[in-house]
Amino acid sequence: MRNMKKQIRTIIIAVIVLLIVFVGYSIFQTYRQLRPQDALWENYQVKSFTIEGQTYDLIVADTDERAQKGLMFVREPLSGADGMIFTFDDLEKRTFWNMNTFLPLDILWIQDNRVIGKSELPSIKQTETPVTVSSPDVADTVVELFK
Repeated sequence: MRNMKKQIRTIIIAVIVLLIVFVGYSIFQTYRQLRPQDALWENYQVKSFTIEGQTYDLIVADTDERAQKGLMFVREPLSGADGMIFTFDDLEKRTFWNMNTFLPLDILWIQDNRVIGKSELPSIKQTETPVTVSSPDVADTVVELFK
């Protein structure tokens, strides 16, 4: 009987701990979603993408307007996203610039799901004037990653 009470007490404590963890995680997720700059991205799709064995959660630039905006005006890395992915219907040399880009980015140039090059794109604060980086060959996908 005493052993059974001990087991019940242990189960109750475990359930309480799990509830605390669950509620704490839910509150944390809500807090992350309420950051003002993150609200700018709430209607964007986020997709997991694996590059060279590493999986990233990337905001999808799925319209011309979103592709032109890219990660401009972002002042700190976004919660729930490692960067942005741009996919194109054709293979062309691609050029990106740092106009209004306040965070340094790593740019991955991708052709047929294979990385063909990497570039560093410094923030506009670092360069003070816009600079561009270009793909080393034609690319159909470009990924911007927060450094």
